[in-house]
Amino acid sequence: MPADNFRSVTRAVIAVLATAALISSVSGVWTCPSEREPFCCGKYSRVNESSTVLIGIECVDAPRNDNCTNGGPVQCCKPMTPESPKDPHSQPNSTADYYCDSKAVGYSFRLQE
Repeated sequence: MPADNFRSVTRAVIAVLATAALISSVSGVWTCPSEREPFCCGKYSRVNESSTVLIGIECVDAPRNDNCTNGGPVQCCKPMTPESPKDPHSQPNSTADYYCDSKAVGYSFRLQE
């Protein structure tokens, strides 16, 4: 039981810190809720050199917009920044939307121009 209490306190502290970071750094909101609990991630790393599958890091619970219906797409509150600016393949793309799910796995969708 003491270990469970410690885990609960640790999770609560992490949630408070994540919320504080979110409030201070978010420049927008997620557009719609989904069937998964989404996160907004501050950075990402590519999965197996993929151009569309990313792993989010520095993730926090995404804020919600109540004007959307369940199951609609969720959009990250701001473009994710690359984990390493030295990686030429990890530059944020202004013509793409980024989505992250509850496991902090993100997907990039390039918009048609």
